[in-house]
Amino acid sequence: GCRRGPPGSFWSGPALLLLGKGGGDAMPSLMSLQIDTERLTAEIEYLARISDTPYPSVTRVLFSSVDLQAREWLKLLYAEAGLVVREDAVGNTFARWQGSDLAAAPVATGSHIDAIPNAGRFDGVVGVLGGLEAIRALQRTGRQPRRSKTVFSGWNASGMNARKPPVRSCWLRSRRMWSTRSS
Repeated sequence: GCRRGPPGSFWSGPALLLLGKGGGDAMPSLMSLQIDTERLTAEIEYLARISDTPYPSVTRVLFSSVDLQAREWLKLLYAEAGLVVREDAVGNTFARWQGSDLAAAPVATGSHIDAIPNAGRFDGVVGVLGGLEAIRALQRTGRQPRRSKTVFSGWNASGMNARKPPVRSCWLRSRRMWSTRSS
């Protein structure tokens, strides 16, 4: 099964994860990163308004028109950040800042942007948009990472669509999912 790791592992938060602590990256310390909180807040608020219910409630049912609209907007943000974007056969999105060592395992973080009816505006999106902002903060240092940094946006994390199994965090730990050989 999936277990929470120690501090500094997959489970410790986007900025620390993407620094690649213990991974040999010569990246800046966590304390020297400048997070653009105004932009991050504006993006969270904008995404909250892509909903089938009035703000501040959020409803983005899996594969509904508003869910697809939110996904396209997120891909635009990834492109603006210069990330390589791919979507797998079931609709999970991966945005990668390519590292210098293509053989090194990437470091990843993320969550989901679909939302059960009448959810809160932070559910899932903080993991995705927070991960994106962590990458942008690292990009602003002017250094290229040794290990690639990836933001993942999955779907159906709550299992609200009974015909499709929920995406579980432990699924992300699969080495095949993060293979640098996938296109």
